Amino acid sequence: MGAIRTTDGRQIRHRNPGPCQPKRRLGRSWSRILCVAAVAAAGLAGLASPASASAAASPASLYLSPSTGSPGVGDELDVQIRVNTGSRFTNAVQANLTYPSSQLSVLGFDDSTSSFPVVAQQQVSNGLIQVAKGAFTPVDGDTNLTTVRFQVIGAGTAQVCPTDQSEIVSSTTHQGIPSANAGATFVAGSPSAFGVGCIVHDFIAQGAQHTITINGEGFSSQGATVTVSGKGVTASGTAVVSGTQLTTTIKVPVAAVTGIRSVTVSSGGHTYRCQSCLAIGNGPKVSSVSPDTVARGTSGQVLAVQGQFLDRKTTVKITGLTVTATTWVSSQEIDVTVNVPASATVGQKKVSLYDPFSLSYGYYGRGSCSTCLSVS
Repeated sequence: MGAIRTTDGRQIRHRNPGPCQPKRRLGRSWSRILCVAAVAAAGLAGLASPASASAAASPASLYLSPSTGSPGVGDELDVQIRVNTGSRFTNAVQANLTYPSSQLSVLGFDDSTSSFPVVAQQQVSNGLIQVAKGAFTPVDGDTNLTTVRFQVIGAGTAQVCPTDQSEIVSSTTHQGIPSANAGATFVAGSPSAFGVGCIVHDFIAQGAQHTITINGEGFSSQGATVTVSGKGVTASGTAVVSGTQLTTTIKVPVAAVTGIRSVTVSSGGHTYRCQSCLAIGNGPKVSSVSPDTVARGTSGQVLAVQGQFLDRKTTVKITGLTVTATTWVSSQEIDVTVNVPASATVGQKKVSLYDPFSLSYGYYGRGSCSTCLSVS
């Protein structure tokens, strides 16, 4: 039995480990963060019921207030992380933000006006802020999650950007509420001549290859190059759209190490390293198929595809076989019904998993197994 402690010292204990199943989006070390938030959503939901779950769904957002400003170097800058769920109810929120550590320093957090008293995480490191908080009583409308206390330590343009790893959890379904994220831009002294701001879709899963958008300033029409820290993850086909925007295609190997990466952009003789700007998450994994052998000419055979990080929307394809139905069982199992042509070749068949894009699981994760299933 586990527990999380509130700011007033009380503990909330939980017996059901269901909400703590690993989430592909954060990888092993990061999954524990949202696990705590999921416990707040599942465990706290039993302590207070939402007033009404029948109201029409409203768009949700996670945004910063103020969204603009012109502070001076040395000034304290207080920025609220706000959550607006409209008529939907939440009691757990994960908010991850990137910020330029050369221009802003985090002094701490002010929870005095927060609607979420359960503090699961408030962490700052290498240009990344991570906040996970919960509420005893489900919250709706426009509320404050926490206030980040910055100090301005350098002149120029500073963008504070919510990442795709941020999530507002429904207190009724314990799933993420679809929402939009909005950052903030502050200019201390003169605007920066060159830099990187917010990255659109900054979470990509293993096995993915997709084009992302990088916002900033000072990009040269002569071109730009993008590199990603660490091993394996590459950027190619970089194109400058304008002086404030470029696109590049990120390719993530299936075996890439998950976690936070930095992105370096060079253009027009300038170079800028955006700390902690890209996250690599787990793609779907196949460990076994049961039964592991099917006969030619078989119709309606149900196969249990077992592995890790399997999403409700993950699709399954098997070389030479026709998948006629798919049933998600859990994050460790998807059952598929297949037809095996009588003309199918004997031998091992590749089982491939494909994730669609979703804010919860990043861009297009891929996984496969070439030895998990055979045709006899």
